[in-house]
Amino acid sequence: MHRSILRFGALLGVLGCGEVWEPMAPDQVCKEVGYAISNRTYACLNDEDLARKRFKAFQSQYGCQVDSLDAPIEYLYRCPISVKATPCSDVRAFGDDLDLWLPSSCELVLETPDGMPWVAP
Repeated sequence: MHRSILRFGALLGVLGCGEVWEPMAPDQVCKEVGYAISNRTYACLNDEDLARKRFKAFQSQYGCQVDSLDAPIEYLYRCPISVKATPCSDVRAFGDDLDLWLPSSCELVLETPDGMPWVAP
């Protein structure tokens, strides 16, 4: 009996201390694109207000066509990873023209405000 209580207590301790896994929302990958634009703006230009402005502009100019996570996550994340790697020289050159920031891999995840798939310029 005593061993059963100890086993149960050990199991409860392991389960109770673990983090609760919450699945990622499908549109998170799209939000990451906006975060990447904001991050690069701040990192390269040291302008917090401009970084926020570009994030808000991204949110208003683009929607998310990812409604499920059926595709491999690394496939979907090519877009925000590419944006996060934008060199500072391009950050300055692209400015507020957000279409210029977005590589063709973003065609997989983004859409226009009217719900049409976004197409790279």
